Amino acid sequence: MKCPKCKGEMEEGVLVGYADGILSWVNKVVLAKERKQTHTYNCKNCGYLESYAK
Repeated sequence: MKCPKCKGEMEEGVLVGYADGILSWVNKVVLAKERKQTHTYNCKNCGYLESYAK
């Protein structure tokens, strides 16, 4: 997948929330079966984030 902003390479991962309200992007993690997964892509070049629910 290519970044829509700079055409760099996008890497799939997830956003992880912490109690202090800060979201962090991490490599793809398998979540519980009952949850709807949100897949987030991070551009390795410019840092752009794009998310999709699957």
